[in-house]
Amino acid sequence: MKNRYINKLTVFFGILLILSACKETETTVYDGPSLVHFVTPWGELSVRDNNPEMPISIGTTSAVEYDRHYSIEVVRAQTLDEAIEGREYEIVDDLVTIPAGEVLGEFTVRGLFEGVTEAGTYATFTIAPQEDDLAEFDNEYTLELMKFCNFSQDAFMGQYDVEESSYFFGNTKSFLRTDAGSLDTTILVNNLWSYGAEAWEAYLESMFQKSIDFEILPIEIHFDNELAVCSIPKQPFIINEALEGDTMYIGSFYNPGFGADGIGEINSCFGSIEDLDYWFFSPDSMQVYDAVFKSNWELYTGAESFGLAPELTNVSPSKLNLLESELKSIKQQLIVE
Repeated sequence: MKNRYINKLTVFFGILLILSACKETETTVYDGPSLVHFVTPWGELSVRDNNPEMPISIGTTSAVEYDRHYSIEVVRAQTLDEAIEGREYEIVDDLVTIPAGEVLGEFTVRGLFEGVTEAGTYATFTIAPQEDDLAEFDNEYTLELMKFCNFSQDAFMGQYDVEESSYFFGNTKSFLRTDAGSLDTTILVNNLWSYGAEAWEAYLESMFQKSIDFEILPIEIHFDNELAVCSIPKQPFIINEALEGDTMYIGSFYNPGFGADGIGEINSCFGSIEDLDYWFFSPDSMQVYDAVFKSNWELYTGAESFGLAPELTNVSPSKLNLLESELKSIKQQLIVE
């Protein structure tokens, strides 16, 4: 037994020696000329009404014993999304000094609120080399400038064109109205889905062979100004009087399996909401995730609406199929008399 134990130890230490030998690697140290480059090749600047400034760093691969001075130049893209110097931004100082013995320097760009657009534009910079010392990597820097307005409840109130997509509902477009919510960081949404209320009522009456009364409630959207996002807290959405008072809910919540985080990005400059995920479900349903929606909201500015006027009463078969699926999944089904 003792010999067997010793043999096992011998094999174990032998394996350790082999693994140690395999891990030996050579380290290569750069010993070429000192080259200049941007520390990172891109950045973003949210331009508020205070015309904020943003430092942009350049670096060198090694230090030298004298000061180095570099000029920053603008690379013209000649595209529609190109930011124009003097309109969307200005360079505060286009001369960068890297002191002797150091490897970092910086210049500053100031965003100009009046000129920046909500959609965003791009400015690209490069470094004018001293003696062919511009690195072949990270030798250009692209800055995205986007106008950012502080959250205002008024910016999100009015009439909206809303575009929704859903696996079961398909793609739909609607027209609705928003008002002030219960807090100064909320809005109240009226008319969501109500443009199809008459068709829904007709379908339910046909399904259950009796008069159906239900109410579509306004919903409240909550905003987070610091993160520039919004979401829909879980709340009642459709009250089905015919189903013994059962209520369908709407809300945003995270579900990894569907890749939906329930968070919509907002831009207070023109009251838009993008990629807002929400769900339509019954608390008693086993198919809670059947009705996930992703929506984009744009304030109606007077141009032709997406077209579904408030009086529209048509509902697609896919909507009716989903409604039927949700109704059948509710535990307390209506007993047809």
